[in-house]
Amino acid sequence: MAAIMLTAHTGLTYGTSTWVNPLNECFSHSGFAPGVVLPAIYMAITYGLTFPLVGHAVHTRMLPVSQLPYLALLAIAYPLFMAVATSLGVLWPAYLGMGVGSLGLGAVMQIEKVVAIQWWAASGQAKLGKATMGFALGAWTIVCTLASALLIHVLSLSSAMWLLSAFLVIISLYPLWLTCKGDFRAPIAIQKDSESEARPMLTSLSFFQLAFHLLILAFVGGGMKALLSPIFEATYQTTYLTSAYLAAGSVSFFTLFRFLAPLLAGYLPLCPVAAGLLFLDTVLYFCNPWIISNLTVDWLVASKTITGACYGSLQMITAMIALQAFGPANFGKVWPMLSPFIALGFGTGPLVGYYISISQDGAGSYDPFFFLCSGLTLLGAVNLAVLEVRTRQHGSKPKV
Repeated sequence: MAAIMLTAHTGLTYGTSTWVNPLNECFSHSGFAPGVVLPAIYMAITYGLTFPLVGHAVHTRMLPVSQLPYLALLAIAYPLFMAVATSLGVLWPAYLGMGVGSLGLGAVMQIEKVVAIQWWAASGQAKLGKATMGFALGAWTIVCTLASALLIHVLSLSSAMWLLSAFLVIISLYPLWLTCKGDFRAPIAIQKDSESEARPMLTSLSFFQLAFHLLILAFVGGGMKALLSPIFEATYQTTYLTSAYLAAGSVSFFTLFRFLAPLLAGYLPLCPVAAGLLFLDTVLYFCNPWIISNLTVDWLVASKTITGACYGSLQMITAMIALQAFGPANFGKVWPMLSPFIALGFGTGPLVGYYISISQDGAGSYDPFFFLCSGLTLLGAVNLAVLEVRTRQHGSKPKV
């Protein structure tokens, strides 16, 4: 329960598509698009720097797992300093909040993506644990998307940031209470962590194929997620609040399939299924410009809902492949080392998509980005097909 509650911090970062236009308008004098740039940098710093550092500190015993909730509290600095920045009309507090907050979010992600899964794996329920944490992130994303939009629409951008900060403080109280009681303990996988050398795993071809897969997944999925609400506004001229409702609705299947994918993974060949999902993304992204030109917004919502479900499933399946390939004990060492590739994707996908869109005119402003994502997901499908062939040849099919 503590891990589920802390996941609200990650859900907030996933639900910032409704921040894009309000932040751009608030800091229109800045000369760039802070509504896209700031969240992208925040995710890039977290995945590329603080999450690996926290993971290394935990697995070298420099940082006890029992202390992670204290560090996670720093994640509140992101919306809190954003509230200060929007209240004062200056950007420097937001940069400070990103720096401090990324350290806290790195701790949250260590709990959410590694420690919680190892807790479940220790009792033979790794799939259920992954499904539960996946659903929690999706649910928090919907809550934060809608809450942000409603608060910004009814009150103001700065008021919304202050209230979101207060909400995260309240959410963090239960994990902190457990920590003070001494009930927040390391899972067995960490307590009995082997001293095996991680270097061979980190230099294997399978590691780099997973890294390439995660780079594409983060670039495409992160870009589409971060720009979810603005895409509806730009292509169909929907109102701000309507676009937020459409974005939240499309995230619903992202949430559902983050829960279902790990539970079904044990009955399906993982790499072929993941490659098939990427190919489905390829087709839908390629068709989206035609949908926008010829059909109503409902069809784009349907397409975005399906690609969102694919994205949620792929996030879960990829983690299950890594968990099986490297083992529960080594998962905590290897997964943070893959995160810089996720950082590169999250840091560039939203920026490329946004700046491509503003260089175009009209409803087709996002067409080049759709075509780019279609090509990248096709490459991703081929990469996973090659990984499947290699694992079959070595007689170790990555199946959970």
